[in-house]
Amino acid sequence: MIATLGIITAVILIVFQLLWGFVAYWRSRNLAGRYNAKLIAGGTLIDLLETYITVFEPINVRVDAPIRVPALFRYDILLVNKTYARTSNLYSAFVVVWQVLLGKEHNKYLRQYKVSQNLLWLLEVALFVLAVLFDPAWLILCIPLGVGLIAHSIFLYIIYGELVLEVLDTLYVLGEFAPQERAYLRELGGLIREEVFKYPATLLVSAVQFILPIRGSIP
Repeated sequence: MIATLGIITAVILIVFQLLWGFVAYWRSRNLAGRYNAKLIAGGTLIDLLETYITVFEPINVRVDAPIRVPALFRYDILLVNKTYARTSNLYSAFVVVWQVLLGKEHNKYLRQYKVSQNLLWLLEVALFVLAVLFDPAWLILCIPLGVGLIAHSIFLYIIYGELVLEVLDTLYVLGEFAPQERAYLRELGGLIREEVFKYPATLLVSAVQFILPIRGSIP
């Protein structure tokens, strides 16, 4: 009886994480396309960065980086996609300031948590499989791990909320934004912070994308 309740509890935890992961994954699809409205006040991504450097602090910038997103902070350099460098839209503006602030030393954990989060999720699933196939005693580790991952994600969601507010405050200093633009930026920030819940969906989608080409190559 106890083993059955443990299995049910583990299933609920795993399914719950899968559901909120795929909901977050679905809600954040194609953000670049959905928030590509041109800034009313104008100004390109480069203009925004120049203003940031003038108003706040100097940063190292590389404008010809081979990345897909508008900007990405790596080590002590802000990598900027050349294609986005001369654009002027809400998504690019938010992402570049997000990456600049994410690159600060005190936000180091927010740049690195995904690796441990993914590994712990895989460990949780592996422990569940062991419990079902071999010994329910593995649930002693599986269930607390699932609860811990959920609590950790909620904690990250709260911290990300603080970072979103900091990004918005910084953007409002750097340029003029109409009320509707501010509403869209807040909405975008809310969607971006949901990435802390996406780990189960991201792993499964990555696995499918890796397997399908292999299957397609088999005669």
